[in-house]
Amino acid sequence: MTLPESRIYTCVDESRSHALHFLEGQKLVQDMALMHQLYGSGFAFFRKICLTVQPMLCLLKQGEYFGFYLDSDEPYFRLKIELTAGGAIRAMLLPEDFQEFPEKVSGTMRLNKYSAKIKSPYQSVLEIQNHSLDKISDHILQNSYQMVGSVIVSETSDQSILVLKLPNPESSEEVDEMEGSMELPPHQVNLYHQMLSKGETDSEKIQLLLKENGFDFLAGRDVFFRCNCSHKRMIQNLHLYQQNDPQPLFDESQTSLSVTCEYCKKEYQITAEDLNQNPYVVN
Repeated sequence: MTLPESRIYTCVDESRSHALHFLEGQKLVQDMALMHQLYGSGFAFFRKICLTVQPMLCLLKQGEYFGFYLDSDEPYFRLKIELTAGGAIRAMLLPEDFQEFPEKVSGTMRLNKYSAKIKSPYQSVLEIQNHSLDKISDHILQNSYQMVGSVIVSETSDQSILVLKLPNPESSEEVDEMEGSMELPPHQVNLYHQMLSKGETDSEKIQLLLKENGFDFLAGRDVFFRCNCSHKRMIQNLHLYQQNDPQPLFDESQTSLSVTCEYCKKEYQITAEDLNQNPYVVN
């Protein structure tokens, strides 16, 4: 059976105290599984962290995109997730044979937010020590967006929910009340897990599910895997590589290099002439 395009549904509760972003990501996860050669615990970890970060694209304004990068030292892995406000995502996890599902990670977490209107990107860099995935999402929301929220990932369906606390328009202490982490009451957590356990993929049924549980639907957008790699971008990447390692890229017998995109696995053939005719350009 062909799955419908994955989609994020944005709504608010009746009291207007919380915004909820419901990610139906089953086709997205299926496409990622076909794209990457990760198996077992390694893919389970990749799936969960993508479902954790993906709903945050709802925080982006039109024309914005961000990159989430996690360089973990313990255990060792390199994770990249890039999102656009339009719903596109591309992600990768190295090493490709990663077979762990770490409960906690230590290393460096970076978030770069870009906008077509701003030349220099906003960047936040955080050192993390024995952080769980939940703590990582809390850090992004609090330190990069000054928002209080929580992410709940389903264990049974490829879906997740991002809950964000909204400021009280009648309060004069908005800054104070938006600090700290969000501790959802047990009955609220149970409600979200029940909604996710349905595994609904039909758009009308998901909107009905949200309405039946006290949420007013505001907007929705498709989410999908899309890579913006190109022959020209690969040439630029090789120029960057040469800046760090001046050793010749080509042996005397070589006429071209085979370069594979780490996100979508598309292969490009780059010649020495390509490099000479396309000098490095600083963006």
